[in-house]
Amino acid sequence: MALQLFLAAATHAIPNARVARSDITDCLDASSVPQVLSGTANFTQAIKPFNLRLPFTPVAVAVPTTTAQVQAAVACGVKLGVTVSPKSGGHSYASHGLGGEDGHLVVDMKYWNTVALDNSTGIATVGPGSRLGNVAQALYAQGSAAISHGTCPGAARLRNTTAPLELNLRLFVNPYSISVIGVYYGSQAEFKAAFVPLLAKLGIREVYAYDPLTQPIDYDNHETFFSSQKSLMTISVNEAAITAFWSYWTTVAKSYIDRVTPISFPFLLLPLTPPQDWYVTIDIHGGPQSAITRVPADETSYAHRNALLKYEFYDRTSETYPLMASTS
Repeated sequence: MALQLFLAAATHAIPNARVARSDITDCLDASSVPQVLSGTANFTQAIKPFNLRLPFTPVAVAVPTTTAQVQAAVACGVKLGVTVSPKSGGHSYASHGLGGEDGHLVVDMKYWNTVALDNSTGIATVGPGSRLGNVAQALYAQGSAAISHGTCPGAARLRNTTAPLELNLRLFVNPYSISVIGVYYGSQAEFKAAFVPLLAKLGIREVYAYDPLTQPIDYDNHETFFSSQKSLMTISVNEAAITAFWSYWTTVAKSYIDRVTPISFPFLLLPLTPPQDWYVTIDIHGGPQSAITRVPADETSYAHRNALLKYEFYDRTSETYPLMASTS
């Protein structure tokens, strides 16, 4: 119901309409919709983007806890000609949860975070404000179930299950090393039996977590970065491409290590990392055993079921751009 209302609001509202903030807040008050007011610490926290490079200021932030309040907030936006933007976890790379521009009415769904698993069907109903770490714990607690959800426990989005069905692998490349990151769906004993010999042969250490699975309602992790957000996907990779990638990493990319005093970053298994760093992730996405490729191409709107690999290019800084510009 909430998603249908949001779509209706996007259709009928006028983007960036010049509406007084008091008109929106008065409408929300009249409809008994909880909100955080501009000028307060709660408002500052609510509009703080995950990517600090892209801050936007909404005209108002509603924080509903009931379906009726969601409906009323959307109705206020439509009535006053203001675009309504639902915010789930606020982990969008481009600050879409804030509208991607100034002047939106943000409907913060952070309290819609329940998880209910139907063990008879294996279907879970997950609230839009649920963070992945909390979802993972709830699914396991309710039925020893699990999903493929990436590596950010504070994000509020679900990823497609990757291949093979019990394994999700990612190649993580940065100036210092190449790491294999993944999730295995099975018992720890099965994982060790299958992977420990391989890891030992490759000289790779086991690391199970870098951030607590339990995440707060008010998420306060932020970065300043540029990223492709997995816009590149390939159906296949030939030997020449692999050789070229490896050659560039060893001869050019590895040398791009900033000269400024480094800071600690234990997740990457590195002793130190500088105020600016980059990485590339390569996710195993498809293949003959993939759950993604088993779904017919015309079954859903997802258009990349034939892709084998997907890539994310990411450059971040603890300072600001363009002072430490990403030019390499």
